[in-house]
Amino acid sequence: MAEPRPGRLKDGVMQVVPSSGDLRTKAKFGDCQLHIEWAAPHEVKGDSQGRGNSGIFLLGRIEVQCWILNNNLTYADGHAGSIYGVNPAMANALRAPGEFQVYDIFFAAQSTRTARRWTPAT
Repeated sequence: MAEPRPGRLKDGVMQVVPSSGDLRTKAKFGDCQLHIEWAAPHEVKGDSQGRGNSGIFLLGRIEVQCWILNNNLTYADGHAGSIYGVNPAMANALRAPGEFQVYDIFFAAQSTRTARRWTPAT
């Protein structure tokens, strides 16, 4: 896994330094509860994935989508709140661009019950 990238913290807001890669925690997590707040600019430019596609990665491979879709068509599991490649969001509950979006993610990592049976991540 890649090393954590630099972020910039200003006025209580963490941002990715442009062209520096992903922000990652130093600690590793399994089961967790995350409270996420994020915002896109007031003026959203571009179309499709060019509008600032982003996500929260769990275990380095499960991505919960975070990006503004107002007046922008994309694939079903590309909407904010979707689990990319797995499940579309149940509803589009986004606020307008420029307003903070809020997610509470409750994640249970996949675990072994027996040597032959797995419980899926939830």
